[in-house]
Amino acid sequence: MVDVSRSGRLYPIDFRSPVPFTALHDNVSMYVDEIWKDAPSTARRLLQALFPNTYIDANRHELDIDRRIMIDGRVAGAAGVRSPKSVAWAC
Repeated sequence: MVDVSRSGRLYPIDFRSPVPFTALHDNVSMYVDEIWKDAPSTARRLLQALFPNTYIDANRHELDIDRRIMIDGRVAGAAGVRSPKSVAWAC
């Protein structure tokens, strides 16, 4: 399995950020999808995200989200439960 979840460059129309687009786009793993595009022909599976990880981080567990600073609005899920990783980030 080849995971190229951090190479998405299709920004949804509802994407908003106070960070300049150039800084966000520099965080994308550019061309990883091109490097691995032939993976299926070599019997490998390719898991690709088309959206950028600054929109949704597909590799992040829901408990690693610090809802106090990362989510605008109400979100269903394990409200009030935080993983050790999100606790460490809050320090």
